[in-house]
Amino acid sequence: MARRKFEKTQKGNPHGLPIRQHVFPRASIVRFADNNGLVDLHRLATGQRRKAAPSDDMFCAMRAWDTRAEFGYMKQIEDQFQELASRIIEKSATKIEGIEKHKVDQFFSLWKMRAIFRAKEVAEVQLNGITGERFTKDQEEVFEKMGVLFVREGGVMSAHRVHGMQIQTGIMQETSALSSIRWGIVRAQGGQFVVPDLPTTTFIPLEPTLCLCGTAENVIEHGIILKNNVIDINRHLIANGKEYYFANDLQQCF
Repeated sequence: MARRKFEKTQKGNPHGLPIRQHVFPRASIVRFADNNGLVDLHRLATGQRRKAAPSDDMFCAMRAWDTRAEFGYMKQIEDQFQELASRIIEKSATKIEGIEKHKVDQFFSLWKMRAIFRAKEVAEVQLNGITGERFTKDQEEVFEKMGVLFVREGGVMSAHRVHGMQIQTGIMQETSALSSIRWGIVRAQGGQFVVPDLPTTTFIPLEPTLCLCGTAENVIEHGIILKNNVIDINRHLIANGKEYYFANDLQQCF
């Protein structure tokens, strides 16, 4: 899929606005890296398989949401989840209940919404009944850095500013929809888990052989699954993929 157009910043990006934005967090991708710091990436369109660094463009949206979203509610959700993920990996957290469940629900919702908005076409949004004002490029970027919303002359808002608000609303809706889901910790006795580009099933891979599994019925606690089951799960995870999936070693996944 061709790289979508995005609204570019001033030359040199003097205000440090986020441009390359990870859909699945870089800190999470790093946990799947090999000894060379790379993961195994599979392109769906071409069938090409290659090694990729966690910073690879394939894992990033290009200014698909704004600074307020990136460094505000998104960072808060990510930070809370990464702290929990580390405790699960270290085995100091063994159950996903209460506030911990909310952290997982929010993270899954964040991942899903960012994946959806990564694919959205970028176009200014017309607002009815609002005239707006003319600002310089520098003024607009200062406003974004400060978290100030503004409407451009002609009553339009930039897509990435609107997306930041729409993603936040989407996360709240998705999190609410996950209220009946219970999360359990699942380990693979054989094989490895893949990470899809679009999460449509309640699985969150944490490491090559460790994931969180969400179910509507009884929670799966300390589940150990065989390679055949891992393969079935992986096929299910990538069934609705759009551009790619990755793993530590794809040969161990199917």
